[in-house]
Amino acid sequence: RFEYSLVHCSSIFSEAVEMVNTSHSGHDYVYVSVRVYRKVTDAMVPKPSFSKAAEVVQLYVDFPRSAKEPPKQLKGFRKIWLRPDESQIVTFSLMKSKHLRVWENEMWSVKSGVYGLNIGPSSSNIKVKTKIFV
Repeated sequence: RFEYSLVHCSSIFSEAVEMVNTSHSGHDYVYVSVRVYRKVTDAMVPKPSFSKAAEVVQLYVDFPRSAKEPPKQLKGFRKIWLRPDESQIVTFSLMKSKHLRVWENEMWSVKSGVYGLNIGPSSSNIKVKTKIFV
């Protein structure tokens, strides 16, 4: 006898993502935390506690206009595994002097201004947005 499980969870992000925290530590680091939830909405799962799904949480940065940089630059990603009705906090750490720098006048520099932080499963599917001032 053959039994199967059909789980509809093509995207964990389609359920819920919330911004947990954005903070500056010292002068050079920015930390961004989000909580990712997995809710199985249309499922036939004999043992849901064993049914894990993977998602890649991605962080994209929008630079200030004065930087003349392309939008939504990938600056971090994490692969997570979640069971049904489980959540997980994902934290990214950005080093300003590394992740927010631009090449200008033959040297690296960090532009002052508002930076957009975008989190989602892809650059075309952003689920959470926030801004920081540097």
